[in-house]
Amino acid sequence: MPSPTPTKSPTSPTTPTPPPSTPIRVEARALETTWLRVYLDGELVLGDFLQEGEYRVWEAEREVSIRIGNAAGLRLTVNGVEVGSLGGAGEVVVVEYTVDSLPES
Repeated sequence: MPSPTPTKSPTSPTTPTPPPSTPIRVEARALETTWLRVYLDGELVLGDFLQEGEYRVWEAEREVSIRIGNAAGLRLTVNGVEVGSLGGAGEVVVVEYTVDSLPES
């Protein structure tokens, strides 16, 4: 009786990892108490204080705009890239990120 011939299992083609469902992801960590006003795609989503040690994440399709009341008191990471110094203690700054103007690693 002939021995069976081994057959290879069909392999499925590898599919690339899909891009993130949201093009802009901003992570914020308060180093000091900091007042923020956050807009996602033009909609106000936060107008409040972050206390020292608080961590927040926001996601948007087109743009993120953040008005920061104490620039030295906040650290931002945008799509995995840590943003450098935003400004000095007590300095008010506005940072904006769009799908066309994201920080590069």
